[in-house]
Amino acid sequence: MRPIRVNCGIVTCSAYLSRARTTAAHQAFLSHADAKVKDLNALCDSAKTAAFDGSSLCKRALDRFGGAVGRNLAAATKRGGCFVVRWSPGKAVFGAVDLYSFGNVPLSNPFCDAI
Repeated sequence: MRPIRVNCGIVTCSAYLSRARTTAAHQAFLSHADAKVKDLNALCDSAKTAAFDGSSLCKRALDRFGGAVGRNLAAATKRGGCFVVRWSPGKAVFGAVDLYSFGNVPLSNPFCDAI
C-alpha cells in the first residue's frame, strides 16, 4: 500500500491519494491551510512521467480549480475513498492547465489504498 498511486493508460494518467491522505488533505483544505497543502503537492509531484513533468501545471490547476478540489475531497472523505487527479500528458504540449480534472473513487477501487 502506498500513500499515492499513479496509473497511466494510453491516453490519460490518474494519481490516487490514499484514504488516510485524502482525509488529512480535506481537513487541511477545510481549515484554509496554505493553498499548497503538503499532500496535494505530493499528489501533483506524482504527475511526472518519463516524457512529461506535470507537477507545476498540476499545482496551477489546484489553485485555479479549488472548488472542484474541495468538492471531491469532501466526497471522497464522506464515502471513505480516495481523491483523484487525472491528466492527459499528450495535451501538455499546449501547456494548458485545463488538462487536469479531479474526482474521487470508493475504497473498493484497486488503486485506492487505505494508508
